[in-house]
Amino acid sequence: MTSAGIDLARARAETPGCEHVLHFNNAGAALMPQPVIDAVQGHIALEARIGGYEAAERESARLRHTYDAIATLIGASSDEIAMSSLCLGRKQSRSGGRPAVGQIASSHLTVERRLIPPPEGQ
Repeated sequence: MTSAGIDLARARAETPGCEHVLHFNNAGAALMPQPVIDAVQGHIALEARIGGYEAAERESARLRHTYDAIATLIGASSDEIAMSSLCLGRKQSRSGGRPAVGQIASSHLTVERRLIPPPEGQ
């Protein structure tokens, strides 16, 4: 266990890719731990069985829980959390789609608090 509270041995044991590579591209595409692999594969299988919209509806409570869990982790309110896809969300943010003042910006496996002032004149 490190001072940051991360059990590195457990994290490596839960991440199959660690057995094959030394991976330094975590900011762009981190190796997935087994629980993430299982969740993604399970959702794809669910979509294949019942359809994408139906799978999204069935899993909506779990998604709502994600907002609550992130908020609890960083001491925020769930209505301050915004999630986006890793690539598309970041590109939109860079091109002018800015989060509101004090809004939490999240992407894939990272959570960061961004305090971005409103554009001039607003």
